Amino acid sequence: MNSFEAGTDFPDAWIVWHNCAVDDAWFVRTDSYPAPGGGVSNLRLHTTGFDGSCNWPGAYAVTPAFTAVPGKTYVVRGWSRNASNVGGTSLLFFDASDQQISYTEVQWPLDAWQYHEDPPVQAMAPAGATHLRVRLYLASPGEYADFDLLSITQE
Repeated sequence: MNSFEAGTDFPDAWIVWHNCAVDDAWFVRTDSYPAPGGGVSNLRLHTTGFDGSCNWPGAYAVTPAFTAVPGKTYVVRGWSRNASNVGGTSLLFFDASDQQISYTEVQWPLDAWQYHEDPPVQAMAPAGATHLRVRLYLASPGEYADFDLLSITQE
């Protein structure tokens, strides 16, 4: 994976949702605002207002599963722009029953709506891990964030 070019990386096998949305105006989709060197598409997350009665409000996108080998270290990199909205990237490990067994998360640095390389998310696959996924999220109500140049490497 490297960017969100139509028909290659998104939306096949991705899972998208919004927790606590007050209406159906939210979305997670490809758009034509790529990071420098990112081709012609990026991933855009847009939240609505949030219903205050639930946990983990926000818009989410989760990649398809990738094979993970216990004891190996994986690094996730990407570029985002968020206009000082809260969001981030998570590296999730799952077992053979598709139960999440660990995760590591990095919040995107706040910015003035300018693309920048995010801090990498790095973690070792725990015992019992068979696959991993990457989760991107935006947790500020009624806002936008763009993400591009996603890469997952094994060290």
